[in-house]
Amino acid sequence: MKRLLGFLLIICLIVGVMPTVYASEKNVTDILVIGTDERTDSFSTNARSDCMMLVSINKSAGTVKLVSFERGMGVPVLEGKYQGQWDWLTHIFRYGGAKLLMKTLNHCFDLNIRHYVRVNFQTVTNAVDAIGGITLELTDAEAQYFQLGSGGVHHLNGEQALAFARLRQIDDDWRRIQRQRRVIIAAAEGLKHVGLSELKKLASDVLPLVQTNLSPLEISRLVLQAPTIIHGEFSQMTIPKEGTYRLKTGMGGRSYFAADFGENTEILHEFLYE
Repeated sequence: MKRLLGFLLIICLIVGVMPTVYASEKNVTDILVIGTDERTDSFSTNARSDCMMLVSINKSAGTVKLVSFERGMGVPVLEGKYQGQWDWLTHIFRYGGAKLLMKTLNHCFDLNIRHYVRVNFQTVTNAVDAIGGITLELTDAEAQYFQLGSGGVHHLNGEQALAFARLRQIDDDWRRIQRQRRVIIAAAEGLKHVGLSELKKLASDVLPLVQTNLSPLEISRLVLQAPTIIHGEFSQMTIPKEGTYRLKTGMGGRSYFAADFGENTEILHEFLYE
């Protein structure tokens, strides 16, 4: 099963103009970055959302918080043919696209996500190459898997960064989720010294490869705010949190992570909004 990361360049281009998320959090913007499993430039209506990452930006505090939702977490199907049943979160996109996926996360975790950006394999590869690759510190096991010798600092191109973000063979899916966020943070580091004119060029190269419900006018306004976001303080977490879920069986006999939504909602809101 393929995975995909949300890519920071695209995040930087979509921050700052969306409506208030909570009335008490007027400076917080929440965006859902969806990674689907196509290998081509086009997007399929039958794809899975194998990466679902909430990006929460607090402009007044200068922070960027990344929350990954485990794809194997069980959630209720709220609409359509399978309404009332429980299935993996990754399958919700196939049942109702980005709209149903946002509705599901809002329902389960008392959020108000209104905007999304969808990327696929080709988007990530092209975007990483567009900024000249990324620099990551790899463990010995990671470096050996990619035949890069011993662990340490390595520079990865687009194909390598994508493969790194999909890697779970040496451990598990939970650590793959962490790798997705490591790629995003590494991309932020790489973009810190990029000027506004270069950001505009990157936007023109990458944005045709994404799907989003943001308008062209909103996107054009966001480019000007990208440098501020890139230099923000990043923090991260995964939902459900360890110790807050158990295994259950849902549709098709699939085993899923049955999260305590009440406890995880409290944990998530404390992390996002303090």
